Parts: sequence; structure tokens; C-alpha cells
Amino acid sequence: MTTPRFDAHCHIFNPRYSLKVCNRPVPGPFTVADYQASVAPLGFTGGAVISSTAQGFHQGHLLDALRWLGPGYVGVTRLPATVADAELDTLNGFGVRGLRLALKTGEPLLQEQILAMGRRVHRHVGWHVELAVDARELADLEDCLSQLPALCLDHRVLSRNGLPTLLRLAEQGAHVKICGMSGFNATSVGMLKDIHAANPSALMLGTGLPLINATPDALLRDLEMLFETLGDSAAQRVLWNNAASFYRLQTS
Repeated sequence: MTTPRFDAHCHIFNPRYSLKVCNRPVPGPFTVADYQASVAPLGFTGGAVISSTAQGFHQGHLLDALRWLGPGYVGVTRLPATVADAELDTLNGFGVRGLRLALKTGEPLLQEQILAMGRRVHRHVGWHVELAVDARELADLEDCLSQLPALCLDHRVLSRNGLPTLLRLAEQGAHVKICGMSGFNATSVGMLKDIHAANPSALMLGTGLPLINATPDALLRDLEMLFETLGDSAAQRVLWNNAASFYRLQTS
């Protein structure tokens, strides 16, 4: 029996839906069909589709992607603080399982808003917060983040600059995504081992497609590197078990 695999971080950019101009280049089209072709050799049976900053607070792009990807895929969306409970219920019903918050280096960190929104969505629909934050900002955010009921940190935190804080958060239950492992050096591999040792349930692997531009061969090397670094049993946790539990997948 083939073991399942979960892509914990990918994006879909359907040209039917407009994108807003932000402080980085607007992504080109990357449809469900494009994504499926890219990951076909990798054995993924599910994944988390993440709303990009360029997609704003509009939900059509995410719900359309989840519809076409089918069972096994869930969504992580961006929402304003004013979102109504009824909309949370609707999105949850369509398979959204998390709230995406992006903090930019050098901008004011509204920790009260992070806590308020994180607690609200967890209380109402059981969602977690997924935070895009620079590793250098983790120390200043540690007290705030440690109070969230459920937290996932994306691959930007994988740096020696924030490792002590990251390990403490992982020990407390935070999940950590790894994307684009090709080219990792011995130091980076050491960080993966440290995080796994701090909490074997913490790590989840995502392709990062298409914003992390990797060929199928590079993605296959990522998977090989994961097994070489952590061993078969731990690597399978990273590829499936940790995410299946965190995203509350229906596995029956």
C-alpha cells in the first residue's frame, strides 16, 4: 500500500480571478491542472492551499481551487478582523481550516490583533493561525505567539537568527513548515533535526509552488533529503501524520 503524502503549502492562481498589486511581483497563472502536473511524480494525496497576499480577502479563488482539487485538500485563507461568524461557518464548511496572517519586517506588529483573531477563529471553528514572519522578529513575538491556541509558522522562520525562540515555540506545540529544501546546507539540515527533536509533531513539508519555483526533479531531491535527514519513520510523519492531525483531515 502506498503511504499518503500531504503538500502542506501550495498556491493556486487561476487567471479567472484578479490579483491586487502589492510589494512584490504579481504571480503568473498557476491553475489546478498546472499544480497537479507539477506534483504528479511526488505522490501527494492531499495538501493545503494557501491564500496569497495578492489574492486579498476575496474567497472565490480559494473555494474554486478546493472544489477542483477535491477531497484531501484544505484551505488557509486571509480575512479581515471584521469577518462575520456566518462567513467563518461557510468557509469552514467548504474545507478552510486556518487563518493566514502575514507580518512584514519593519512594520508595526499588532500583537493584540493576532491574539484576538487567533483566539476567535479557534473558538468558533477550530482553526489555527498560520503566520508568515521573518525569523528575526520571532523573539519579539514569542510571548504573543505562545498564547495562541494553535499556531503554524511558515518556512521564513528557518534561520539560525530565530532558532532558540523557534525551538521553544515548537516545544509548546507550534507547527513549522519547510519548503524548498534543495540547496539546504549542513546548518539548515541541523535545524530540521533540532526542530524534530524538540517536537516530533511540529514539522510539515510543503512544495511552496509556484512561488518557490522548483522542478519535479528538485522536489524529488527534497523528498530524498528529508528521508536521509530524519529517517523513514520521522520523514513519513513530516509528509503525512503531522499535517493530517493538524489540518483535521477526514481520513475515514
